[in-house]
Amino acid sequence: MGFSIVVGTILAAAPVAAQEEGDSEEAAPMSEAVTIDQPYEEPAEVAGVARDESLLPIGLAFSAGGGYAGFLNDEVNDVVDPGGGWEARVLVGTDSWLGFEAAYLGTSNEFDALGLPDDASLVGHGASAALRLGLLPPVYDFQPYLLAGASWMHYSVENADEDAAPLRDSGDVFSVPLAGGFSYGYDWLFADLRVQFAPSFEEDLLRESTNGDSDVGTWRAVANIGFEL
Repeated sequence: MGFSIVVGTILAAAPVAAQEEGDSEEAAPMSEAVTIDQPYEEPAEVAGVARDESLLPIGLAFSAGGGYAGFLNDEVNDVVDPGGGWEARVLVGTDSWLGFEAAYLGTSNEFDALGLPDDASLVGHGASAALRLGLLPPVYDFQPYLLAGASWMHYSVENADEDAAPLRDSGDVFSVPLAGGFSYGYDWLFADLRVQFAPSFEEDLLRESTNGDSDVGTWRAVANIGFEL
């Protein structure tokens, strides 16, 4: 009788012990989470970039300004004084080594000759197209450059009924502009300063030259300001 009670008690306790052992295995704690002590850092900017990116990948600038302009021909300089020059330019390629430039050009030079009214002047209007080569990597705000191209100017004598020898009343001059200067771009601001010489290769403004010099080329020193896209 006593033996039967002991055996029954053992058999009844066995499933309970097995269940408690299984529960303890299922409730085993999970491994601890790995913590990262280093905080997130923003990627570093690319070294060497000195100017902000423009809205257009190649860079586009519009500018206008003025300065001083005159002629290279001695006979013309004997009767015409240096005067004002103005212009408006579009530059494609401010963010590259090589750029293309198109411009409207204007000049007004007073006559300094006997027999002509004081307000007599030689007025010119024209256009030019040129290639511009930067001398520094285009990432820099300050950019010295060289420029060469072709231009056309139409000149007319204003406020003078008398003969304006050695010049005709009007005429056209085709020339090769050669310039050197520097530009500066910061954010949207664009500024340009240059000196330009433009020897002519075809013209019908000058009457027959007395000294054999038929080059009615021009020079100009101008400053422009505008904006860049």
